[in-house]
Amino acid sequence: KLAQLRKNSTDATQIKSNPILVVWPIDKQQVLEIIKLANKERLLIVPRGGGSGLCGGATASNSIVINMTKMNRIIKIDKNHKYILTQPGILLDKLNKKLEKCDLFFPVQPASHKIATVGGMIATNAGGEHVLRFGKMIANILEMKVVTGNGELVRIKKNRLKHFCGTEGLMGIVVEAKLKLLPQIKKKSITVREIDNLDDLIKVVEVSIHNKNLIACEFISPKVYEMEGFKKKYFLLLEYKGNIGEIKNPTQIENFWKIREKCFSLLFKKGWKSIADPQLPIKNLEKFLAWCDENNLPVFGHIGHGIIHVHFKNTKKMNEMYRLVLKLGGAITGEHGFGVIKKKYLPDKLKTELKALKKIYDRNNILNHGKVI
Repeated sequence: KLAQLRKNSTDATQIKSNPILVVWPIDKQQVLEIIKLANKERLLIVPRGGGSGLCGGATASNSIVINMTKMNRIIKIDKNHKYILTQPGILLDKLNKKLEKCDLFFPVQPASHKIATVGGMIATNAGGEHVLRFGKMIANILEMKVVTGNGELVRIKKNRLKHFCGTEGLMGIVVEAKLKLLPQIKKKSITVREIDNLDDLIKVVEVSIHNKNLIACEFISPKVYEMEGFKKKYFLLLEYKGNIGEIKNPTQIENFWKIREKCFSLLFKKGWKSIADPQLPIKNLEKFLAWCDENNLPVFGHIGHGIIHVHFKNTKKMNEMYRLVLKLGGAITGEHGFGVIKKKYLPDKLKTELKALKKIYDRNNILNHGKVI
């Protein structure tokens, strides 16, 4: 029991917390009953998916954790209308494995795809490697069933999706999601470049992103690439639909993707444990990345759509970085959310909007108390 409490007390940040209880509902009715009881008894609730969050959003001090991973059933796959109806606790890789048999796939692909759940991806409005062409979660949800913090089961679609997608479990718990699907991309290819300087990197990115067959544009800074045992150069990976790229062998493609996907765990192990995910306009990326280089900060990320993962050993430089992000017309978070780590950087306008939504959906403030706002 103590092991389960410990396991459910943190996320990928390893921030410690002390949950009082963990429950594993198996259907929407059980979630509804738990939330009704929590309102009656004024108990605090933290919803939890795969625990891959990077902002402390699943920490649970003096709260009950609702672990959604047993709600992992696919309810329906409609091949003709290209949608899937699923419970939220299913892992993304498992979901796509099932869809392979139907020649379909769900296109949102964060680097944590092996352990990310659909519900967690909705909570943070996850992006990842293919946002460039397919958009974030919000663009790929048709409708959802949600248990609000008030203890009501509601169907959510269209404009109201944004009240629950990207609001980090503050307003309600997703219990079913109807997601858009795409036909399997049968052939993919990549082009990989090692580039000497930042100016040349940005030029290649600016030209590449206009290619309609480009589905991913990822980079690693020289500092990180060297840590992985390669030359001190910028690493750029361009993934295409079809045979446009230079590398067509699936094993080679997978190996190059591994270089990019291991960045986070490598930096974490080397003590660069704080991660930021600002999103910059493409025209201002060069200024931002030059600042990161000047400050010797390791960076990598989804350069094609401006999301840069910046790592820190301590938070001394973080305030300066966020000031620069705002000055350059960027957003504080591109895909990870605010959680507890970035709470103090939440823009006032967004704070006001979220507080107004709280009054509608979670009047007793029982859901994810102390996070974001």
